[in-house]
Amino acid sequence: MTTGQVDFSVAGKVALVTGAASGIGRAISIRLAQAGSSLILIDIADASDLAA
Repeated sequence: MTTGQVDFSVAGKVALVTGAASGIGRAISIRLAQAGSSLILIDIADASDLAA
């Protein structure tokens, strides 16, 4: 059984994440940041919601 992991690096890349204030978008944003990506975060929520 495969785990669904992809073997490539996102370090030094720029990622645009929509829906970044909550849910899947927030989780993806956190993982990309941990992996070394620069992030552009977009959401209809207030900017203070993106501060975490």
